[in-house]
Amino acid sequence: ARHVAGICRDLRFRCRGCCPWDPRTARGEMAERRLRNIVCAVVAAGSTSEGSDDGDGGAARGLRLSVERLVASPSDAFALATAMLEETELVFRADGPSDGWASEEGAIRASASESPPLEGFAVESRLMGGLFGRAGFRIYRARCVLPLAPPAMHALLVSPEGYAAIDTTSASEDYGRAVEAFRWPDRPDAKLQVEHFKRVSDADPPAYTPRNGAVLNLHDRSTLSWLSYSILHRSLPGGSRFQTEMPTDGGPSSGSVRLTYALGLQLFPLPGRPDECQVKLFRFGDIGSDLGAAQARVGNATVCMSFDHTFRRIAVKAAKRRGCEDS
Repeated sequence: ARHVAGICRDLRFRCRGCCPWDPRTARGEMAERRLRNIVCAVVAAGSTSEGSDDGDGGAARGLRLSVERLVASPSDAFALATAMLEETELVFRADGPSDGWASEEGAIRASASESPPLEGFAVESRLMGGLFGRAGFRIYRARCVLPLAPPAMHALLVSPEGYAAIDTTSASEDYGRAVEAFRWPDRPDAKLQVEHFKRVSDADPPAYTPRNGAVLNLHDRSTLSWLSYSILHRSLPGGSRFQTEMPTDGGPSSGSVRLTYALGLQLFPLPGRPDECQVKLFRFGDIGSDLGAAQARVGNATVCMSFDHTFRRIAVKAAKRRGCEDS
């Protein structure tokens, strides 16, 4: 609850300069409603149990993602990138309850209350595998239809403008900045590189401890995909409490908390609709070790409620890009 309250304070602080936080205005009312949705999702998640009664919370049957792999050489990067592509295909190929996916009706209802509606919007989740699953973390996937042809949409999303639409909380100077880049012989047109990110509260006093992390990002035109997984890398030592190869959060003197996540986005053409595409996106997020017993609940709720806002930001930028192309 303290962490959610800090997020709310920080969001209000950020909005102070660009729009009055006044519930009587349309923007203020919408912002308050979105904050309430996040808080309600955290509370609801706290009242339910994850998994089954098989002794490990169902994590043995959960879906494992290759997060926090050590990338110490180009071969490590190529192996992880291959796994990322395979796992993204698996997440998007699986179909419904028979594969362990459950509809997230709360997120769908919250999106339906916004205007305009998102065409084909849906959110589903299933339990993670391994240690993250035992702690209660879930993987979330969502989809909708957006107004731009797949190749043009991919070009938009891999640009700094696209980065900002997908992730509004990381520092903009980190978007696309390579810490280490790799030339992948199997996919010479792909962009594969290690990047850093950081998230710092703008509030005074700060609403939360700074977050940071290292990721392997893959932009692949051949599959129209944009993938990003947290990794272990010598350039930023440290990791989550769910790994043992590096100190948790980089050690007691780091001053930051490690944020661990996985993101997979892929575009699909729509028959008879050449100027539109279906966007599929999955996410997993561990916000940080300082959340204690609420770590999985806050991470799950934050991810679950993020898709509507992400798709709407992308839709706005796609409409502008399409307008420029038409003119």
